[in-house]
Amino acid sequence: MENSLENLKLPELEAIALRLKELRKLKGYSNYEHIAFELGMSRSAYWRLETGANFELKNPY
Repeated sequence: MENSLENLKLPELEAIALRLKELRKLKGYSNYEHIAFELGMSRSAYWRLETGANFELKNPY
């Protein structure tokens, strides 16, 4: 049975989102729109990753 935990504000997801933002800034991207373009992602999809809203955890058991 698959267990999906969509759109929960878990500390782990917030930490991942914060790290993505830190890495983006370290690479010299001043805003998420520029890196989204470079990655071939929509701006909204990347923004959701940086805010921790676009993660899905699944339990394979």
